[in-house]
Amino acid sequence: MDHKKTKIIKKEIFLYIMLLCFSIYLIISRLGGNEDDDLTYASEVNLVQCELSSIVDGDTIWVIKDGKRTKVRFIGIDTPESVHADTTKNNEYGEAASDFTKSVLKDIDSVYLEYDVEPQDKYGRELAYVWLNPDTSDFDNNCVNALIVSNGYAMAKTYAPNTKYDDKLIDLCKTSIDNNIGLWKEAGFRKLWEK
Repeated sequence: MDHKKTKIIKKEIFLYIMLLCFSIYLIISRLGGNEDDDLTYASEVNLVQCELSSIVDGDTIWVIKDGKRTKVRFIGIDTPESVHADTTKNNEYGEAASDFTKSVLKDIDSVYLEYDVEPQDKYGRELAYVWLNPDTSDFDNNCVNALIVSNGYAMAKTYAPNTKYDDKLIDLCKTSIDNNIGLWKEAGFRKLWEK
């Protein structure tokens, strides 16, 4: 075999190896484990900026959206009642959750709403993930839903079809339960969720 043919074969082998390596890289990055996925995903999130009007309770707020006062229920979490019309459903844990949400939003003028599949519930409330700022790359620290759960003031709860962040919220909730964070150190709070 002459030198020229050997050189061509070596180049072809090299190109095949490079193509194989690139293909493996693409497969691995698509399966998860690529840190850049969160950044790409965050840039694709559609947020609606609204003026924060007031806090109803631990998992509900009022905002001014398009010039109208709108009630917003946090997706993927549930806090005990504190302002229910049936006062027998209200309890001290609901008050604590409401106080925590008020403390998180204390100095906030605007929030950013992210909608999932179903934008409203049967009560006419808008359903949203509520962000403190438009940086969605830090879910644990910028999403109010996540802050309430991770600090132990809510149970992560699935409300299909709005399940975009369910895995994250469930993981945060499990961590707060396992570490007795916030209200999870209270036996009465734990009993509320045993039903």
